[in-house]
Amino acid sequence: MKKLLILLSMLFCFTVHAQTETLNWYMDGNVYTTTQCESGNDILLPTTPTKRGYTFKGWASYQPIEYLESTGTQYIDTGVVPNLSDTKVNVVFMVKTYPYDEFLFGAGSGITGSRYWALLSGSLIQVGYGSRYYNIYNNLSLASIYKYDISTNNTEIIFKLTSLDNGDVVVLFNAPLESKDSISTISLFSTNSVQTTAKAFSGRIYSAQIYDNNILVRDFIPVLDPDGVPCMLDRVEGKFYYNAGTGQFIAGPVIGE
Repeated sequence: MKKLLILLSMLFCFTVHAQTETLNWYMDGNVYTTTQCESGNDILLPTTPTKRGYTFKGWASYQPIEYLESTGTQYIDTGVVPNLSDTKVNVVFMVKTYPYDEFLFGAGSGITGSRYWALLSGSLIQVGYGSRYYNIYNNLSLASIYKYDISTNNTEIIFKLTSLDNGDVVVLFNAPLESKDSISTISLFSTNSVQTTAKAFSGRIYSAQIYDNNILVRDFIPVLDPDGVPCMLDRVEGKFYYNAGTGQFIAGPVIGE
């Protein structure tokens, strides 16, 4: 029997409806069961889940929040090393103030080498991919929410930027597909190189997903952990990802309050 703690892969959250609370209990990122509880009463725990090769250590709680906001020194290391031919990334974000060369996310060097990143500079969004970089859009609006997508087909990598304020695709850009690994893991709010982490994005991220060969390997949502610390919850692993920089993320409003 593996002696692995799976406390963080067993999670629940609740939504308040009048005097009744609906509790969703999660295991490995999926709803294990749902229970009801009257406000002010004790919470009854569901049947203990089982998973072959693991020992259950308990349940952990979290509160979903609308976003994480970095002041420019906080970032999340996702632990995923991208392959340029089949890694896909989606990030929902907001620019609060026009940045100067801040990385929304990325892996690899910001200047040379193998690139896989999105750079924000003023109203410009620039993407680095493989041995090249491209200016794909130069009209980002402050306080607007965008969704940035990277996907691939057999011959091209596709960059798409969508305004979630109105649902319009504001840019769709294609580049030749390259096939090689990056030199580092993907970070949210920054980009990693071998020796250093580049300037972090001082804005908001609402969600992020990473796919490897069309398989969802990270599904990040912003949350407050059981101690109230702002972080990202990966719903695939059922694991909290914390700030790998300095200071602390600013937490958005708790969803449902």
